[in-house]
Amino acid sequence: MLNLHTRGFGLILLLPAIVAIAPGVSIVAGLLLMIPAFQMVAGKPAPVFPRRIAVRPLPTQHDSAAANRAGAEAS
Repeated sequence: MLNLHTRGFGLILLLPAIVAIAPGVSIVAGLLLMIPAFQMVAGKPAPVFPRRIAVRPLPTQHDSAAANRAGAEAS
């Protein structure tokens, strides 16, 4: 299993930021962005989630394939 550690903050901030582009959703997405932002300000080394969310595995095979394709296109 891939551990994101401190890089997890970037992913957690990116997802609600992308959703915030949609009209009418930006207020909710902004509130969701505040949670990891406060954790960063508090000095947490990695994002902290409730236990029922934290124990679920995050499938990364699709993400890594997309990242590889994006890297190949940029080259």
